[in-house]
Amino acid sequence: MVTETSSKSMSGVLWLALDVVLVLGAVPLYIIAGTQEVVWVFVAAIVLTLLAAGITVSFYMLQPNQAAVLKLFGAYRGSDRTPGLRIANPLYNAKKVSLRVRNFITTTSKVNDANGNPIEIAAVLCGASPTPHEPCSA
Repeated sequence: MVTETSSKSMSGVLWLALDVVLVLGAVPLYIIAGTQEVVWVFVAAIVLTLLAAGITVSFYMLQPNQAAVLKLFGAYRGSDRTPGLRIANPLYNAKKVSLRVRNFITTTSKVNDANGNPIEIAAVLCGASPTPHEPCSA
C-alpha cells in the first residue's frame, strides 16, 4: 500500500525577499572588491552569491489542484499540496503532479435490445481519481 507523507516546505515569499536582498547586497561587494582589490570582500561577495543561488534553486510554484512530489536523490521524501510559491531543501527535486479529475461523459444514444425495446445508453469515463478504488463523481 502506498502512503503519502507531508513534506517540510515553507512559504517562499519571505525567502524571495531575502534572496533579493542577498543579490542586491552582493553587487556592491563585487564593486568594492574590484576597485579596492580587497580579497575578503571578494570572498564575502562570492559567499552571498552562492547563498542566493542555493535559495533560488529551492523555489517551486504550485497551482490549485496540483501537488509536488519531493525526492532526495530519487528517494521519496514527501509531497506538498499547498498552492503558491513554496521553498524546500535545495537538494530536493520537486516533480509537479496534477490532481484534477478527468472525466469524459458521452452523449446518450438510443439502442434496441434483443426484444426490440428502446434503451438509452451513456457512459462516464474516469481518467484519474484522488484515491485508488474510489468511484468517479460526475
